[in-house]
Amino acid sequence: MLARKKLPDFSNLQAPGSLVHWHWVLDVKSFKNSNLSDAKFYSTSVDPLVLPGGNCWMADFESADLTGADFRGSYLRGASFCSAKLEGVDFRNANIFECNFTRAQGAFVSGNVPDDDWDVGPKGLIEPDAEFTSR
Repeated sequence: MLARKKLPDFSNLQAPGSLVHWHWVLDVKSFKNSNLSDAKFYSTSVDPLVLPGGNCWMADFESADLTGADFRGSYLRGASFCSAKLEGVDFRNANIFECNFTRAQGAFVSGNVPDDDWDVGPKGLIEPDAEFTSR
């Protein structure tokens, strides 16, 4: 029988203002009491194209300081944000289905919005090719 691998635990991590690549947090189970204020969660598709968003499925952000964090386009389904500081957090286009926000503090941004201008390359924003855009 295969043994289940031990998942990383980032509880009490102090990383304000960090750039967090989605591969670094893919298997992390807990961010309890962490300081990820102003952190930006991102991914890459075709190098060097950078996209906002990470995969923190079922992650535990209980009592974490996420003030001003950027979770745009992230997959957060089932994550717990109980008692977390969420003032100014950007959840636009993120999957927050079945997340628990009990006792979370602060106003955050969410909803589905156009995101054509979120992709960033080595020279700034990536403009879509005219032949592929809707008319």
